[in-house]
Amino acid sequence: MSRFWIETYRHVTLNTEHVAFRLLLESSSSVRSTALHQTNVPGTFRRFTGLDPAWPLFFVTPASGRLDKEDADLVDVIHTCAGDLGFSWALGTVDFFPNGGSHQPGCGLDVGGTCSHGMSHKYFAKTVTTGQTYQAVYCKTDLNAMDGKCTDQADACMGDKVSFKEPGSFYLFTDDNGLTTLCQLPEEGETN
Repeated sequence: MSRFWIETYRHVTLNTEHVAFRLLLESSSSVRSTALHQTNVPGTFRRFTGLDPAWPLFFVTPASGRLDKEDADLVDVIHTCAGDLGFSWALGTVDFFPNGGSHQPGCGLDVGGTCSHGMSHKYFAKTVTTGQTYQAVYCKTDLNAMDGKCTDQADACMGDKVSFKEPGSFYLFTDDNGLTTLCQLPEEGETN
């Protein structure tokens, strides 16, 4: 049986189900069935948000055995401890790499990465409680997102009300308090 932890960020609206989670799992089909069971919603999910999905022991697992962009209509992922406790490559439809996706501001000497790993939850929770999202820029590759070598064009909004012009990897900067530029994308961007 999969080990699975659904965070307290569950949102149910008419004809839409969105679950944000941090996961340790054996198979993505188990994620879907466990999530459906715990939320009592029949069918498939419209959206999953991965909060720095676990990397140790899963980096060699095929897509069918971990979070993947095929697990829901939209899979958005926030990477905050890439290469240590979280995945360093894109897993979703859209992948956000705040501060390059690894060491997060405000975490100081983060031995073991637990502070940075937990920042994905804080960033996402802030967008839920404030209704605001974080501005992000498009990157050609995951490595570009980790290095901050991206366009200077605002192309996506990270958070509960995610929006983006096209699928891919995105970079954004936050300060020690998790503050960054609030999102200002046009309405025609995809919003979920």
